[in-house]
This record gives sequence, C-alpha cells and structure tokens, in this order.
Amino acid sequence: MVASTGSETAHAYLRSLGADRIVHRRTLGEGPDRPMESGRWGGAIDAVGGDTLATLIAQLKRHGSVASFGNAGGHELHTTVLPFILRGVNLLGIDSNTCPNDRRRTAWGRLAQLLTDAHFDRIHARTISLGDIPEASRALLAGEVQGRILVDVQGNGAA
Repeated sequence: MVASTGSETAHAYLRSLGADRIVHRRTLGEGPDRPMESGRWGGAIDAVGGDTLATLIAQLKRHGSVASFGNAGGHELHTTVLPFILRGVNLLGIDSNTCPNDRRRTAWGRLAQLLTDAHFDRIHARTISLGDIPEASRALLAGEVQGRILVDVQGNGAA
C-alpha cells in the first residue's frame, strides 16, 4: 500500500497503518505532465481532489478505479477522456452527504466485518467535547492532526 503526505512526521504513523511506501504530496499534487502517464496504480482512494485526482487518473493502470470523496485540493478536475476510453479507468464519486440509510448500513456492516477495534484505535487521535470544536478545527486546518477526532455530543470529551 502507498500513502501520500507532505509531513515527514507522519511517515511512522502511515507505516503503522500499513503503508509500505510513502509518496510526497507534491508528486501527485502538481498535476499530471500528460493526459496519460505510465500506469502506476491499480486503484486509489482520493481525499484531496483537484490536481491530485487528475494525476491519479492519468497514472491508473488499465481498468483501475479511483474512489474520490474530497476536494481540499480544489473542486475542479482538469483531465481528458483518454484514460477513461483508452484504459477503461473508473472514477467513483463517494456521496456521503445524501447516501440513503440502507446503503450506509450495508457499508458500515462491511467495514465492521473487515476492521477490528484495534484498527480504529490506531486512527483515533482524541475525543473532544462540542466546546473544543473551534480549537480542533484550527489544528485540523493547520495540518496538525493525525488520525480522527471524535466529538462526544454528550459533552464530557474524555477518552
């Protein structure tokens, strides 16, 4: 598995999650040099969008797929149809906002079969209360957060 980050301090964390190789985010984030590049990826999960997504599409191997759910790198996608019609690649948009509840239950059920509590413990950064959201948001936007932050809506924030 390959992970991408711009943070040197995140390497050990990403390796603990299963990454055997780490690619600097600049490598993907500057956009592809050509509409189709050498096939490097059988598939990808993209949380960035923009030029990163365009690079992943250009570098997908024949019949590869990329699932995209983020737009931190921009909402525009500058690419051509060539990877889609010459390599048969797939772009799968993940609609987490309006996904029907029955599909959500199916997806969460599949994840529950694949992942253990230990998997979730590895990506859990901390639990906060509602009042801690502004501070946590600033840290997130500053790139100071690794893993997930859980919001305890009951208000105690302890974990």
